[in-house]
Amino acid sequence: MIVKMRIEHVIETIVEAMLPRFSDDKKVLAMSICIGATKPDNFRKEVVHRARILFHRPGNYTKVLWNITDSQKGYKGIPIWAVKSDHDSEWRTDGLASPMFRLGFQMTNELDPKARPIDCEVIARFDWGGEPKIIIIKDYKYDRNNRTFTIQWE
Repeated sequence: MIVKMRIEHVIETIVEAMLPRFSDDKKVLAMSICIGATKPDNFRKEVVHRARILFHRPGNYTKVLWNITDSQKGYKGIPIWAVKSDHDSEWRTDGLASPMFRLGFQMTNELDPKARPIDCEVIARFDWGGEPKIIIIKDYKYDRNNRTFTIQWE
């Protein structure tokens, strides 16, 4: 038997516990998720991407910031982040569930353009060394028009 746990629900709980609303505006919660796609008939072929995700909650709203990378580059090596969500409650779907679903669908297509999503298995797990952690930033600029968040790291 396989017990499945939806990672976006796990992440939501971690965010609520580690970074409450109205946190210091120089504080972000960082985590790295390794996402892999395989087909059960060919486990030797795999597509893997690493999603670096930051959460920023200086007020009632939660910003969910993403960067997809295939490198081992740490958070501080990434100055510009895509803002996936900036909502009071919809950040759970707009910032987590929807981007993960789209990324999984894209990875299925990379694996086999003819495969249906049901033909593939997409697994997300916390990346080794990318455990959820609070990071203090020096400064930031939020560009609402371009939906980017530029960070000056300490």
